[in-house]
Amino acid sequence: MKDAISQIEARYKARTARSEALHARSEIDDTQEALDDNDIEHAIEELTESLDDLRSVKSVNTSAARLAIDRLMQEVELRWCDAQCNPPLPRLHDGSGFTPYGTNERFEVRGGKSGAADWEWALGFNTLGAGQSVQQNADWTSGKTYKWTLVYDGKGNGSYSVYDGSKLLFKRDYNGSSGTLHAGNAIKFQVQSVEGLGSAKINVAATSLNGKAIDVSLATAGNNKASSAAVYYFYPSMTNGLTVSGTVKLTFSGSVPQGPKLSFTVTSGNVSCK
Repeated sequence: MKDAISQIEARYKARTARSEALHARSEIDDTQEALDDNDIEHAIEELTESLDDLRSVKSVNTSAARLAIDRLMQEVELRWCDAQCNPPLPRLHDGSGFTPYGTNERFEVRGGKSGAADWEWALGFNTLGAGQSVQQNADWTSGKTYKWTLVYDGKGNGSYSVYDGSKLLFKRDYNGSSGTLHAGNAIKFQVQSVEGLGSAKINVAATSLNGKAIDVSLATAGNNKASSAAVYYFYPSMTNGLTVSGTVKLTFSGSVPQGPKLSFTVTSGNVSCK
């Protein structure tokens, strides 16, 4: 009876070992697929699970296989470290250490007076300085969504285009002659409103950065109180130039809040990679 039980246990252990080994092999295949997709974090997860499976196998010596996986893990971890400072896609950043090139060097969208009495759109070395930005007057329609595209060429110049649906409303070019536009490794999207605007609010989205998908969705509170929100992205390839697209909508009753009381800004800058 004892011999029969021992044989059953041996067969069970062999089947278990085979199952764990096959599972480990499957995870190695999944690791390769993740690396092909440049999903390094998923690759590390699969390698870790593969090692755990092999460690549970006691009936055969798996040290050589585990050593090979350990070496592969080291290579993948080096790729992960490199990807933190050279990500293949725009990466959300918490904004810590973000340093803009200039306080007012930016793309700015804001409320304004009716007609040509004030500007609503601007881009330049200093959006608040005379002659240091390209500005555009455009009366707002409450609740209407406008599409925008911002371009920095990486050589100090830039432009912005604004659309009503598919119709181009205007395009303005900034040639950098009154101050260079700088492109850094990080970008800041921010909306702001001052106190006392009632339910007036601004909603902003940014969906594409250099042809890569991003997910920026910002809005002021619209509760009559001061409000501010920001999103940062880290993407070193922006130093060679950037193209970012999105939408903006102002919602208000009566007259639009004047000037910078309700605003959206896009600011280029830098963060340190750690």
